[in-house]
Amino acid sequence: MQDIIEKVNKTAGVRGTAIIGSGGLIIAASVADQDDNTILGGVISNLYSELSSTLKKLKKGELCRCVLSGTNGHAVLIAINENVLAVVLLRKDVNIGMVLVELKDFAKEIAEKIQL
Repeated sequence: MQDIIEKVNKTAGVRGTAIIGSGGLIIAASVADQDDNTILGGVISNLYSELSSTLKKLKKGELCRCVLSGTNGHAVLIAINENVLAVVLLRKDVNIGMVLVELKDFAKEIAEKIQL
């Protein structure tokens, strides 16, 4: 799985990627700032839980992807399946649309690897 993460991290504008299991357990990660790595699992897991619950209450179905934008960059949360999430951290000047296109293939590769 680390090879897939490293490939994503070579995409222009990407500054880190993590695969997170249920309960916030980091399955695999390569994040530029180690501080991000220590809090990423728990925060993303909680965020996914809240967002999923909200979407269900609004009758919008299951959470597939969420883009968070801040003053210093972006985070893309991708639901690989009900137990595995991916988060990709992006620089603030990145072309988000182009990265989202690349991330479709990334999500498929991770899903296939998990099923093995």
